[in-house]
Amino acid sequence: MNINNGEHGTTFGGGPVVCSAAIATVKEIKKIKDVSKKSQYIKTKLEQNLLVEKVHGEGLLLGIEVKNEQPDLIKNCLKKGLIIGNSSKKTVFRIMPPLNINYKEINQFLEIFLTTLS
Repeated sequence: MNINNGEHGTTFGGGPVVCSAAIATVKEIKKIKDVSKKSQYIKTKLEQNLLVEKVHGEGLLLGIEVKNEQPDLIKNCLKKGLIIGNSSKKTVFRIMPPLNINYKEINQFLEIFLTTLS
């Protein structure tokens, strides 16, 4: 496959500064422990709720599928300080917490999210 002029663009891609930043980022991510345990904890707690159909995703990039449409869920969570995302499916909401989230913060999320579901 040939890439022709104008088909692919990047300002700093492949340069030494960007490569150094990428290496440093990967090293920091490798230091983070228990992402899979935290993910499983979140999934288990969410799926215990009768209003949650299923939790999709890997790691901490998760889609929470609820049983009924929740048109005001994002707005109501935001009022309580929780930012969640929507998706193309009206019954799926996305969360993307940082990899270094702690269990206290996870439990705060769970409390806000689950008490805001209707």
